[in-house]
Amino acid sequence: MIKHENIFEEIHYLLIDSREEKDFFSCKIISAVFAYFLVGSTSKCFIIDSKNHSVVYDGISTWDLSLGIVFKNYKYPDLNIPEPTFIPKFKDWFKKENFKLFYNENVLREAKNNLTIKEIKKLGVIDGTKEN
Repeated sequence: MIKHENIFEEIHYLLIDSREEKDFFSCKIISAVFAYFLVGSTSKCFIIDSKNHSVVYDGISTWDLSLGIVFKNYKYPDLNIPEPTFIPKFKDWFKKENFKLFYNENVLREAKNNLTIKEIKKLGVIDGTKEN
């Protein structure tokens, strides 16, 4: 048995097996990849995971690349959802049924009670705004 095998199992499922069940990438994978690249141009961002969804928050807006949208001046899972703005290169990923699944009032209320927030920041940055 290899160390962290359960992590590799989950990644394999999210990248490979789940793609056979549905025609979109896992929001967990997309959020992690986006956060990695986003922190290259900002000092920090946050991956916000709920029981059934994952998004990236940059301190101002919520980015949902799995749906190809950004909610400006919004922090997931607040109930007052602004109109989404489509992200040009990812707008084809938007599916109304998935939007309703992830952003209906009941799901958002439940998400508020089951959040994991991961801060992603550059090394050498003390508070996410100033480099050493």
